[in-house]
Amino acid sequence: MGIVARAAARGLPVIHLSTDYVYVGTKTAPYREDDPFGPINVYFASKAAGDNAVKAENPAHRVLRVSWVFGVYGTNFVKTMLRLGCEQRELRIVADQIGGPTEARDIADAILTMAAACCRPAFSAWGPTIFPVRRAPAGTNSRTRFLHVRVRQRRGFIMPIESRDYRTIPRRRNSSLDCSRIRRIFNLEQPDWRISLSPRP
Repeated sequence: MGIVARAAARGLPVIHLSTDYVYVGTKTAPYREDDPFGPINVYFASKAAGDNAVKAENPAHRVLRVSWVFGVYGTNFVKTMLRLGCEQRELRIVADQIGGPTEARDIADAILTMAAACCRPAFSAWGPTIFPVRRAPAGTNSRTRFLHVRVRQRRGFIMPIESRDYRTIPRRRNSSLDCSRIRRIFNLEQPDWRISLSPRP
């Protein structure tokens, strides 16, 4: 991304798509743009390095951080769990990790809005922006609650477990993001994740 940002620095702004992985995941409150990085493995560190490279190479940049992305295309948590639900009688899902599910189409809409604003001559609000889909009125969302909305099965089909029960899962308990800055700068109101999760035409 540093190369792309450097090329764009000749007169073009750049929007870099980033992730909540740059944060350590132990904060009790939603993460903000000015929170320090704390990647917990090499892959997550590469995401933080991408953010830093864009910042260093092009002052006219926006870093858009998202979390728990799902959508129609590609591989994601929702599609994997729906497939496994057809193959297994019980799904063991981590219940002690919270975050804001974000649909890919909502991210695309946000990028188009941001791009239009960034191209205006007077625009100067450069820097990072967080875009999680707004949490449901019921409160902070866990993976089990998220999945229950999409998978309507008999009681006991989804078995909540803790992160420690999966040795391969990084123990990042909190992926929730504070989206107040993107609302203030771009007037973007994120849709309720339950609406985004519902099938669209």
